[in-house]
Amino acid sequence: MTAPRDTARILMLAAAAAVFAACGGEDRARKEADLAAAPPASEIAEGAWFYKESNGYPWAGYGPPRSEAFFVVSCEGGRIVFQRAGGRGPSEGAETFRIRTAEGAGEIVMEDAGTELPMLSGVKEPDAEIARLLLETRAPFAVEGGAGDIVLPPDESYRRVIRSCRRG
Repeated sequence: MTAPRDTARILMLAAAAAVFAACGGEDRARKEADLAAAPPASEIAEGAWFYKESNGYPWAGYGPPRSEAFFVVSCEGGRIVFQRAGGRGPSEGAETFRIRTAEGAGEIVMEDAGTELPMLSGVKEPDAEIARLLLETRAPFAVEGGAGDIVLPPDESYRRVIRSCRRG
């Protein structure tokens, strides 16, 4: 027969083990939820990231080789400018896009950029949540809205633009 003192110790150890298991379970469930929220890598749009400095400001574009970028992140006037191919006429007004990473999502209002190449454009401050999410994500992210959703891989080129914009 187990002594009352031993029973108390066994119960305390069992309770502690249950608490640790529950905490580990929450972390595992959160990580699984984050991974489930990330767009699948198999859906990444064809193309690659590239970095340039043009007209005195840094920008990173994503698109097929030897072609125009269909998604651009630039820093102009101390603000982050996002552009997506597929313009809308000025009379069609603005549209809200969503950028979704494994860590969260943010929205950006995009409207016709008024450029020769049909592009939609939206602006965010460098300290915006969407900038933090793009800096931190290590998984593919989705740009949702417009002519259709696209999934892009994470890359140092757009992070460089965002960091540059944050430094001023």
